[in-house]
Amino acid sequence: MSPAAPITSKVINLFFIMIMGMVLRKTNVIDKKSTSALSAMLVNITNPFLVISAFQKDYNAELVRNGFVILGLSVVMHVLTALIGSVAFKFEKTRSKEKIYSFAMIFANCGFLGYPVLQALLGDDELGLFYGVFFTLFFNIFCWTYGVVLMNDGKGLDGRTIAKKILLNPSFISAIVGFAFFMLQIKMPGCISEGMNYIGNMTFPLSMIIVGSLFCELDLRTVFKDKTLYWYLLLKLILFPAAMIFVCKLVGLPSMFSYILVIMCCMPAASNTAIMADYYDADKPLAAKTVSVSTLLSVATIPLMMMIAFAVIG
Repeated sequence: MSPAAPITSKVINLFFIMIMGMVLRKTNVIDKKSTSALSAMLVNITNPFLVISAFQKDYNAELVRNGFVILGLSVVMHVLTALIGSVAFKFEKTRSKEKIYSFAMIFANCGFLGYPVLQALLGDDELGLFYGVFFTLFFNIFCWTYGVVLMNDGKGLDGRTIAKKILLNPSFISAIVGFAFFMLQIKMPGCISEGMNYIGNMTFPLSMIIVGSLFCELDLRTVFKDKTLYWYLLLKLILFPAAMIFVCKLVGLPSMFSYILVIMCCMPAASNTAIMADYYDADKPLAAKTVSVSTLLSVATIPLMMMIAFAVIG
């Protein structure tokens, strides 16, 4: 069996759920208002429970060391994409489009789509989540600092406001709480832990249902008339992951870390792109289009890039 087969299977599973999200929206089982409610449930309840559950493991020093290496790789990746995003879309005449594409270039769906793909890669659901949470820890900090400044053009923001957004962010809080529980070996009672697992595992299907619902809001007659979209998709889903594969090989990064980094580079635009655009009154239709189309195409590009990674990195 090809080493990319489990990843391909997982991506197809998630794509199937996305299709179900489209069906639910088209048949009016869910609408725009209920999609927003599902998004709030995802951000404030299911994902935090998923993160805390990921840390309900026996202490292992090697896990901690690997986790901090992955955190460092996350810093490197996000800084690189921020640099790329700051210049790659400068040709855009409208600032509203430039900042949406820049944001979508930097912030990928490392959690809602990245976690299950990591689980498939490592063959261990708990380990995939554990390492995934370390990777997304910096994502959350960077999103609520640089991401907010980018999306809002720095208007009306100060250090206190930004710090508040970080410290009160459910994903950040759950990561800190989960890590503290792990280090102190505080274990939830079995019945509570199992209940949290059930709720946390709703995160992945919910996220794809939401993306499917958002896709139904697009006017397909105009989606692919935006030439910048083609450039963004090529850069985000093909060129940057390919470059990262060869950089990992060149610097001799250990294979496990290389694969984790490449997987996160392969991810489509984060759902935060649409959430932030809505919150800061940016171009929400463009944000929704970027998230939906990149997610749809990633069904093909994630397995493709991982096959290349396995061939090059070994």
